[in-house]
Amino acid sequence: MALAAEVWRLLNTLAENGTETVLQWVPGHAGLDGNETADRLAGEGEATAGDQDSAPIDLSSARAAVTRHVRELSRQRATAHPHPDPTPGHDSLARWGSVTLSQLRTGTSPLTRDTLYKIGLAANDECPACGEPDSVAHLLTDCPAYEAARRRRWGVDPRLVDVLGGPAARVVDFIEDVGRTEPPLDPPAPPPP
Repeated sequence: MALAAEVWRLLNTLAENGTETVLQWVPGHAGLDGNETADRLAGEGEATAGDQDSAPIDLSSARAAVTRHVRELSRQRATAHPHPDPTPGHDSLARWGSVTLSQLRTGTSPLTRDTLYKIGLAANDECPACGEPDSVAHLLTDCPAYEAARRRRWGVDPRLVDVLGGPAARVVDFIEDVGRTEPPLDPPAPPPP
């Protein structure tokens, strides 16, 4: 609608300046050589069946395509973020706490075995404290080994959104209290005999 309104505005400006504008329909296949052949090939899929990976592309078009792709990824991430509201007190944390909290909020933290397993730094995704699949949700709300520390801070059966939506210092204190300040890596393999 905005484009149509702008076209009408420009046409009115031309008319006000005394310019006569004539709009005329022109058929798309007005006997131009190649149109019928192009339509037939497009209908048969031959026009697009070529190797598109080797088709040249100018730098401006490539930049525009990359920019569109990055914007779409950013939009998807922004709408898919599990905890969109900032954690109160996040900005007043020391660097380690701030980084750790940001990682926990995204669901990808080196303090959890599922992340380490995904990037090839752990042999499995088992929680080092209880053996269940480890994740941010498991660490902060589900692990039975950390039940007492969790209850002291958030009561019985807290939801992840409540934990990450509460005071930032409380999350960092919990991580320190349960001893998960370092990535739970696998022990090094014994040296070969």
